Amino acid sequence: MNCRFMEGGDRLLAPLGLIVFGLFIFFGTGSESELLDSILPYVFSAPFLLSGFFILSVRLGELTTGEKPNLEIDTSSPESIFNSMENYSKFKQQEGKYAVQSTGYLLLTITITLAVLTVVLGIAWLFLLAALGGMGGNPDNSGFESSFNFIINILKICFWTYIVSHVLIARPWALFIEEPPLDSSKTVTKKSTTEQEKIEPKRLLYCPKCAAAIRVPMAYKGRAKCPKCEEIFEA
Repeated sequence: MNCRFMEGGDRLLAPLGLIVFGLFIFFGTGSESELLDSILPYVFSAPFLLSGFFILSVRLGELTTGEKPNLEIDTSSPESIFNSMENYSKFKQQEGKYAVQSTGYLLLTITITLAVLTVVLGIAWLFLLAALGGMGGNPDNSGFESSFNFIINILKICFWTYIVSHVLIARPWALFIEEPPLDSSKTVTKKSTTEQEKIEPKRLLYCPKCAAAIRVPMAYKGRAKCPKCEEIFEA
C-alpha cells in the first residue's frame, strides 16, 4: 500500500469518525412534518459533518501536497544546474495539486459569503414580510412560506458546497495514488561520469602519419583514429 496512505492513516481517524457519525444522523433523522423532515437532518448533522470535513482539510491539505520545491537556479556547477532542472520538473508535477486546492479555497470563500448574505438578508426579508402581513391583516402566508423555502434551499446548497470545497483542499485521493519517485539515476550517472573523468588517467598517442597528439584513457587498447588526417593506427 502507498506509504503516503500509511503516513496519513492515523490523521484520518478523527475526521472520518465525525463524518461517518454525521452521515448516520443525516440519514437517520426524520419527522412527520414535511418541512421539518427537510430541515432537521441538516441541523443535527451539520456540527459533525462540517467539522469533520474541516479537520480533514486541515490535516491532509499539507500532507497530500508536500513541500514546495526550490525554484532557484544554481549555476555554480553542472550538477547544481541539473538539480535545479529536477526541482522545476517536480514543481510542474505539483502544479496541478495546487490548482485543485486553489479551486477549493475559492469555492469555500464563495460558499461562506453566500451563506452569510443569505442568512442576514433572508432574516430581514422574512421580518419585513411578517410585518407587512400583520399590518395588512392578510392571512395568506404563501409569500412568507415560499421565501422561507427559498432561503432554506440556498443554505442547503451552501452546506454541500462547503463540504466539496474542503474535499478539494484535502485531496484525500492523493493518499492512494502512487507517485513516481524522482529519477535520481541521471544525477548518479552524471556524478559517476564526472568522477571517472577526474580520476581516470589519460595518455597521449601520436599519429604516425601527421604526428598529431590524441588523448586516450591509459588502459585503452585497440585502434585509434586521428581526427586530423583520419589515419587509423594501433594504440
